[in-house]
Amino acid sequence: MAFTRRHWLTLAPIAGIAGIAGLYGVRRVLAATVVGVPNHSIGAIVAATGGDLLEVQVDSNLADDQIAIGGGIAVTISERILRKGEGLARSRFLDDARNATKIASNVKAALTHAMPDLADDFAANHLAWAKPFATDAVAWTKQLAKLGLGQFRDDHGRIYLLEWAGATIDPDADPSPSGLARVPEQPSKPTLEAYRDYLDDLIAALS
Repeated sequence: MAFTRRHWLTLAPIAGIAGIAGLYGVRRVLAATVVGVPNHSIGAIVAATGGDLLEVQVDSNLADDQIAIGGGIAVTISERILRKGEGLARSRFLDDARNATKIASNVKAALTHAMPDLADDFAANHLAWAKPFATDAVAWTKQLAKLGLGQFRDDHGRIYLLEWAGATIDPDADPSPSGLARVPEQPSKPTLEAYRDYLDDLIAALS
């Protein structure tokens, strides 16, 4: 089939758009960097900050406060977090929703350092979710304060949650609320929605 001038005038803009779309598509595919996380709680923070630029994968070889970006060296993201408890309890610092935005700032900094060309994307994603979440964390804190919790043993490894709720941990005190024995170990998946549901379950177990 011979192409006339009219055909080329019609097809050229379409080809140009397709080329741009193709290049953009390649960028998005290449930018979907794999980030290893130790659990779904941290995965939720990484996913919310990275959006579709990242693919979150749980890596049990990572320490409880590390992420690994693109198969690189693990980065610690627990700066400004007061670590509490021992063993598994110590790893549950995101049971206290107030720690989420601190972790998010560290995650954003780590991602930006590793992928500076995507800094604006990470900043925009962070701004979109972290500020509303911080407002919700204040509301959750007020809700927990109304429970008037006293002293408890930390029978279920939930020191961060109990102290967020205003309780005092004392090994000689009464057992912690029995409902904590039935709450999930972590969010069902590494998404912000699942993390919120997880926090709701924790709060309900104390109510």
